[in-house]
Amino acid sequence: MAGGYDDSSDCHEYLDLHGGSERRVLDEHFCHHLCDYRIHSVCEQPLPDFCGAGGVCDAVQRCADILLRELAIPYAILMDDGKILWGNSQFAEAIGPGFRPDTYLSKYIPELNRSVFPKEEKEGQRLEVSYMGRDYSVDLCKVPVTGFSQKEPVLEIPEGKEYFITLYMNDVTDLNQAVAEVEDQKLVAGLIYIDNYDEVIESVEEVRQSLLIALIDRKINQYVARMDGIVKKLEKDRYFIIVKNFYFHKMEEDHFSILDDVKEISVGNKIPATLSIGLGFSEETYGQSYDYARVAIDLALARGGDQAVIKTRTASSITEASGSRHPRIRGSRRESRPRHCVNL
Repeated sequence: MAGGYDDSSDCHEYLDLHGGSERRVLDEHFCHHLCDYRIHSVCEQPLPDFCGAGGVCDAVQRCADILLRELAIPYAILMDDGKILWGNSQFAEAIGPGFRPDTYLSKYIPELNRSVFPKEEKEGQRLEVSYMGRDYSVDLCKVPVTGFSQKEPVLEIPEGKEYFITLYMNDVTDLNQAVAEVEDQKLVAGLIYIDNYDEVIESVEEVRQSLLIALIDRKINQYVARMDGIVKKLEKDRYFIIVKNFYFHKMEEDHFSILDDVKEISVGNKIPATLSIGLGFSEETYGQSYDYARVAIDLALARGGDQAVIKTRTASSITEASGSRHPRIRGSRRESRPRHCVNL
């Protein structure tokens, strides 16, 4: 190349001229030390001994430098104490404008400190971290210094060090968001029963009985509608509902306010109406979710009603109503509703 030396052309020329077993040995040995793709070395000779053949080692060093710098993912080499020895441009971009060489990685990402580094040689460690609004799957590997030439431009390792840590960060933000969206769209089946339907109806004047039932129906329908769900009245005192998983979690956070809302309905009835709620969620089939809802509603009724029970494949959680007919105080609901988990 006129006026300068082209490392990349030498690298490509070397790869073109040196095929067969020698090229395979060098490629696999190099990738083994990078540890990114977990390719095991098939070379029985250490790299420095093999590099004694003329200018082959210089070409390999230039290839290593180019490949490391041009990796499409953030890649860095750390000292055993977490100090950043080198990082490619993608790594610097991921860390942000405040990145400076010879600083400790934990300064930027506290979770990535020496306590989580692999302890054994060639051992890998994978962690999930969040940094600057992005999610990363981080792979760490402990790599021995032996086998690397001191002349390699990207590996200026201080004397006396026996190993270093390689790190690459795979941005999984979009993947995590897609998985979360799919999870939120899954359906949860539910059953709502009026615990004391007959008693409540008998406790109010006959002319107001239809009004009382209409108000209960309205409360239930409005509550499920707020959760973007659907409700179907099965019998005079039984309802079937379906909500998305996203809104199901909203119901949990709300501690099933419908339990207290229905008890506050009063048209002259001497006994407040109470509800039992059974919700089932299965990742396998909708039918299984409905079966879980039936198990949950049976448990709620067996415990005396006036509560919500959630059944999944592994366990159930129970939310009890506050039992108070007085006006609710904002922020008091969480304290007034104990929550328990039981295995079924």
